[in-house]
Amino acid sequence: MPPSIELSSEFLRKLVALWKDAAGENREVQVLDGSPTRAVSALAHADHAVALTEAVLLLAEHAMLVQAVPLVRLTVECGVTAAWWSVTPRSGEAANHEAARLRLAMVTDMAKLAGPVAAADAQESIADVRKMVAELKDDESLEAGKFIDRVGSLAGANWVYAYYRLLSAFSHAGALLLDHYVELAPNTRLGWAYKTDPVFEHAETLLALQPIALLLAMKASDDLTVGHPRRVRLNEIATRMGTEAVIRRGDTPIPG
Repeated sequence: MPPSIELSSEFLRKLVALWKDAAGENREVQVLDGSPTRAVSALAHADHAVALTEAVLLLAEHAMLVQAVPLVRLTVECGVTAAWWSVTPRSGEAANHEAARLRLAMVTDMAKLAGPVAAADAQESIADVRKMVAELKDDESLEAGKFIDRVGSLAGANWVYAYYRLLSAFSHAGALLLDHYVELAPNTRLGWAYKTDPVFEHAETLLALQPIALLLAMKASDDLTVGHPRRVRLNEIATRMGTEAVIRRGDTPIPG
């Protein structure tokens, strides 16, 4: 059974407060693989996870839990990705290659939309991004490109992906989203009825995932910060939550 919404919200507020205690202080990040990229990337994703959490708490206060699902899903992505950076050699370069690949597709498509004259003007930018993709080609990795492989790279994290799929069902437009708004009604002509005041049936699970994802992001960033200033408090909160506070590489891929 997941913890109550109230207990999960309490953990979230403690984690947010712990992170905000560091506001304005200098953070000395580690240099790994000859670059601060991994540490800075984890820090940014932890910062983003905290901001997402504040938005989730605000929505929860207004009983808008199904609307919070995409934010929880993104927090899970931030936590897993930050953890991946913290324990994976050359993951900064791998992520940069994937970002360059996606940017190349974006600028190419935008140039096509802009028409032939603008497309011609954009060729220099496209060439620069294409060059970056080529320069980082040796660091291309499935883990950087696919979330399922990133999850599978972390020890003990395989369970995350099943819940990620659940969150995805309520994060995209489509037939699965209808589960929240319609219900079976065998004695009616249509066999189903539209809910006038739907209650999100996965609310407790949703709020239970948020502190785990936030803790993962904060722990990853702290692991890559010199001196690990919040390690003790993060471990204490993790113990109270009944979860693991150690991030390790694993070798059990998730079946596709």
